[in-house]
Amino acid sequence: MVVVEGYTDVLAMHQAGIPETVAIMGTALTEDQVRELAKVAKRVILALDADRAGQEAMLRAARLAEDRELELAAVEMPAGADPADLLATRGADEMNALLDRASGMIEFQVRRVLADADLDTPAGRDRALDSARRLIADVPKSSLALRDELVRKVADRLDLPTDLVTAEVPRSRDTERRFSPAPPARSPGAIALAPEEAFLATCLASGDVGSAQLSEVSPELFSSALMQQAREHLVANFHDPLAGLSEAEAELGRIVAGVVARAETQGPASAPNLRMGVLQLELRRIDRELRRAAEMADRARQDELAGARQDVRREMDAVMGQTA
Repeated sequence: MVVVEGYTDVLAMHQAGIPETVAIMGTALTEDQVRELAKVAKRVILALDADRAGQEAMLRAARLAEDRELELAAVEMPAGADPADLLATRGADEMNALLDRASGMIEFQVRRVLADADLDTPAGRDRALDSARRLIADVPKSSLALRDELVRKVADRLDLPTDLVTAEVPRSRDTERRFSPAPPARSPGAIALAPEEAFLATCLASGDVGSAQLSEVSPELFSSALMQQAREHLVANFHDPLAGLSEAEAELGRIVAGVVARAETQGPASAPNLRMGVLQLELRRIDRELRRAAEMADRARQDELAGARQDVRREMDAVMGQTA
């Protein structure tokens, strides 16, 4: 069965040759509706609107179906579209393709966690990682390929190595209850941002050479909007970095203060060492884009990025000789 929100969606789906469609008449899928669906179908595909209410309804449906032998899947509708709109603008073939690509509810929930993740702060990345890990722990043992795919998605979005994502992912809830690892010295979120903070501190500690390098470096090398904002603030306030920070910019102030404190404990870096820092960030950026291109099966983009990666590695080898 395919579940949509309203009667106009049902009419459009039936007219498009998808008669196994019913409507919940709103976004609140009820326990009674789940019970009725379980009587007539083994698998239910939720094709609700691509707004917050529709997505929340899919998550509620997953919780209601947990105690019933009902497999739920979710369609990733294009932003701002409902089934009737999609059929009117793109036709039945597009809708059928979306139904064929419907993902399981665990995968859908992981995508929602990552879409809502606060990448600007270590705490935000840690919260997203914790939520994703708990969802991945519910992947059945028979679906290791799905588990590995979700781990890669989380690693890509949070800019973490896959082994850090899997370090505390138990195979099941029973395993989770038995497994209580000691907390790491640094949180994964802090580890993800550490290279960028270290680069900013090195620039700050290196006087005019560091200031010039900081001004020239591309904002794209920084993995979040807040880190890009921190770079912009330091460029504008290089000689008095704590100036101009308001109480409303608490997270920015925390990052800048940490960078300043770190810079005060280290000496200036040479121009080759600063260039090496830029190349390391560039390598991380390329690796992020390579993972996205691989996920989208974009072979041309992968080849382009692989070439760029080789160029960066060659320059790193050359700069390494200057720093020896």
